[in-house]
Amino acid sequence: MMWYRAEVVAGIFAVIVSACGSGARGGSGGSGFVVAEGEEPIESLPADQVAAFCARAVRCKDVATISGCVKASYPLVSSRVVEDVQNGIISYDPRLGFRCIQFLANTPCRSPVDRTSCHNAFKGTLASGVACSLDADCASDTCAMGSTGACPQQCCPPGTCADGAEVRNIPVSASCLLGGRCVEGAVCSQSGVCTALVAESGACYHKTCAPGLDCEPHFDPNATCVRLAKTGESCIGHLCEFTNAKCEAPDFVCRGPGDVGAACDGPEGCGLEYACVNGACALPGELGQTCVGNHGDVPCQQVNTFDTLTYLLECDASGLCAHPASDAQRLPCASP
Repeated sequence: MMWYRAEVVAGIFAVIVSACGSGARGGSGGSGFVVAEGEEPIESLPADQVAAFCARAVRCKDVATISGCVKASYPLVSSRVVEDVQNGIISYDPRLGFRCIQFLANTPCRSPVDRTSCHNAFKGTLASGVACSLDADCASDTCAMGSTGACPQQCCPPGTCADGAEVRNIPVSASCLLGGRCVEGAVCSQSGVCTALVAESGACYHKTCAPGLDCEPHFDPNATCVRLAKTGESCIGHLCEFTNAKCEAPDFVCRGPGDVGAACDGPEGCGLEYACVNGACALPGELGQTCVGNHGDVPCQQVNTFDTLTYLLECDASGLCAHPASDAQRLPCASP
């Protein structure tokens, strides 16, 4: 399980601010922010990834507190992956690990995080037919179990590395129809070709806009990528940057959910990250804490994002916030 270190979050933002103001080498790569160069040790990567993810979740008003998010989030990589890196079974690039953390922390709200660097930081060394226990151990990125194919939860007890080598960094306009991963800043389109993310004002019908943008009008052949609207800005023809912001008559501007202590007349007045208790927005319970709120509230802290680190807490029979029992297998074998 991950732990919370306030200095990690502070350090993440210090790196980004420094990079933006000092002319440090790096580029946006269509990410919507400056990406600096640095190195992330494998030993601290799992905790730093979670801290970065949670810092963004709080910034985007997808979760109430960083501490609550960190306590409940699942790691992107398990301790078994770290051990296999240390034992030389998986190679790890600390520069890509550092880049991954920046994407987790700084990708604009409502936009899926480009995890190309998070995945490409790891590369399995085991050849076809060699015994394995994780997908990430294998050069093919697939640790298979006999006739059943891929391993359950990316974890075999044990398995055998599948044939071939994983295809990575497929360039724009090249085919991804048979699998593989596109280069950073591109996605595999419906036609099976790696397609660059579309910049502001670009045509986006059946294409994906760059982070911080949305394709409007939806499902319109003439749609273009437009900026997400911030709180207080017009939401006519724009999606609000916060998933739980409201765009209502008569003025049609984005209004964020109420903060802790703000008056409310029901759960919707506080958004998904807070509960409405006795007419005021309040913090829901963290993992292991007492459930908070009235009927219809979310009694425990939730994360509402596009990311695989998303967690859901539920109020158990004893009135405490807990992970659903179905999540029990998510921790041991998580591979990048």
